[in-house]
Amino acid sequence: QLLHHLITRHENVQKDINELHKKCSLYVSSHNYAIKREHIEELYLYLKEKVRSGVELNAEMTDEMHELVYHTTISDSPELAMEVLGLLLELNVLEEEEIILS
Repeated sequence: QLLHHLITRHENVQKDINELHKKCSLYVSSHNYAIKREHIEELYLYLKEKVRSGVELNAEMTDEMHELVYHTTISDSPELAMEVLGLLLELNVLEEEEIILS
């Protein structure tokens, strides 16, 4: 049962990761959003470093994130920028879970 649960969870995590990749691609390819691929990649790598290091969210990290999100001109919309940031954070967490499940 445990093995079946792990295999099922791994499959679900892979599906979730694929969906998040599609959503991120839509932000880049859509003309409705002013998001450049390099900005998404920069945020992704920043979050990946933070997730892998296991640091807890603190005021300094929040300030760093704020600077990165709003000064890379990821978008003119703070709401959209935070939505993309949330997607990328979720993507990083799921990728780490996928590694653990493998």
